[in-house]
Amino acid sequence: MSGLAKWTLQGVIICTLLCSAVLSGCSSQFSEEVARKNFDKLGGTELILEVDMAAVAEQELMSVKDIVRHAFRDNNRLRTEIIHIEGDAVLVQLRDSEDMSRATGILNTLNFEQAATQFFSGETLSVSAVAQKEFRLVLTEDYIDHLKDSLTERSVDVIRRRNKLIDGPRLSVEFLENDQIRLLVPTSAQKENVHHIFRRRGNLSFHIVREESNNVAAMKLAEGKGMVPPGAVYYPDAQGGGLIVERRTQITGDCVKAASAGLHPASNYPIVNFSFNLKCAQLFGSFTQKNIGKRFAVVLDDVIITAPRINGPIMGGSGFIEGNFTLESAKELARLLNSGPLPARFKTIKETTIKPKL
Repeated sequence: MSGLAKWTLQGVIICTLLCSAVLSGCSSQFSEEVARKNFDKLGGTELILEVDMAAVAEQELMSVKDIVRHAFRDNNRLRTEIIHIEGDAVLVQLRDSEDMSRATGILNTLNFEQAATQFFSGETLSVSAVAQKEFRLVLTEDYIDHLKDSLTERSVDVIRRRNKLIDGPRLSVEFLENDQIRLLVPTSAQKENVHHIFRRRGNLSFHIVREESNNVAAMKLAEGKGMVPPGAVYYPDAQGGGLIVERRTQITGDCVKAASAGLHPASNYPIVNFSFNLKCAQLFGSFTQKNIGKRFAVVLDDVIITAPRINGPIMGGSGFIEGNFTLESAKELARLLNSGPLPARFKTIKETTIKPKL
């Protein structure tokens, strides 16, 4: 998949029914009980996994930075000297101490849009003034605990969906009470399937390419030192280059309603068809209409697949990815998109070899 060459979008794409057939067939034949019996018979590896909360916290703080910056910009351009992450906190330094009162009101009403906050009624941030013109924002312990619970539960759902879609011996997946996940991997399981199930995040997203990508000095800072303008992020591409793009986006892998491997209607080589849900189809139409003439980067797991120019509004919410696919790699990407992205990375807490039960 890393060799994908280009991205083609069309108003209407006739998708195959392969995905639906696979989904219905697998769901009727697979069960955790069957997977467990297979594991007991063959033996294999027991993996105990846990959400990498250090990586989650870092990502959350990056989101806080962006939310603060946009909130201040939208409120009569409240001026800041600097907004940066220091340890487990976001530090916000104002230019003028007279803005402290207005900034306090904004910071105490920040709007989080992450899925994890939809079922959380407590305080997400602790906001404190630490100097005459400076605030310190820290994620609350209750919110971090909620994040871990939510991410683990959502991850189990994704892992189970992926498990049902793979070809060959399946894994046994169990959600443990201490926010850990147990995977029983039979000896006969293919390594690529195991990797696909819980190591590949499958995060697809669309980002407007920033003008700084045309600036040689800015690109050197991004590539060499990871320094990018506020609100931006640098992603490498599969050809050894990269681009500076807008960090925030509403078009992600959660937008994908269905995906399937297929063949190009004219050239007969493997492609991946996709369609967005209704909400995201409308968002993408608006997104392309507002950004005609600009480029947008299609990013999969922090690597740019391609970055075409928007020549006109793209309506209909359907399209296909074409490039250096084999039929099997096209099927793998379709499985990732159909199961949804893993919401977090994992770390392995324990790995044990289990002998077959006689």
